[in-house]
Amino acid sequence: MARWPFSVFLGVLVAASVALAILPESVGTKGRLVLRLPAWPPRDTPSFVAALAAAFAVFGLFASLVPSFLSLHLHTRSPLVAGAVVFILFAVATLTQLFVRRLQRTGAVRAGLVLLPPALSLVVVALIGVLLSAAVVGGVGVGLVAMGSLGVVNYLAPKDERGGLLASYYCAAYMGVGLPVVGLGITSDYLSVIASTAIFAGFIGLTAVLGALAARVNPAGCPGSRGFWC
Repeated sequence: MARWPFSVFLGVLVAASVALAILPESVGTKGRLVLRLPAWPPRDTPSFVAALAAAFAVFGLFASLVPSFLSLHLHTRSPLVAGAVVFILFAVATLTQLFVRRLQRTGAVRAGLVLLPPALSLVVVALIGVLLSAAVVGGVGVGLVAMGSLGVVNYLAPKDERGGLLASYYCAAYMGVGLPVVGLGITSDYLSVIASTAIFAGFIGLTAVLGALAARVNPAGCPGSRGFWC
């Protein structure tokens, strides 16, 4: 019984691999294939990477924290409850992207970043109902940032450079998912789960606020620029 989720995941992974193999390549290749490193437009890169990492860090924080938090502090050991909370975050993030596709790219990023600190605050003071609210608010925030930031990258990237930019995008995203989780695990050996969570939630929230402040639209349209926030 405990193995069936892994079987389902393996089945989905196989289906995704088959779909990836049969999809046509959107960019033609000329000559031999060469290894290309991830690349970023030089302007505004630090603030954009920080904002993107902060958004995806909410995913990592929920996925790693929720089961132990429910068990230790809310005395709920049900895998179904823990999975439901994380599922709500991912589901809301996905639905948000479907319903607000027409929102301006930078505006979506800014709105999503503004929603992350309240979601993180709810996590720190979580009861079960508040934790669900945090998942919903955080899901909307992450969905907006993911949709808007990916739209920005696709808009900026010429076809022959899109692979490098998208590779960098996902590097930043997975750093956001992974590094806070590792840090949370290390600090939990010395501090309580609540204290560790508060520290990392505060850091992620501050990063999101700074990213939101950086996400401003230049009225002139940034002519000749490849900056992220234009």
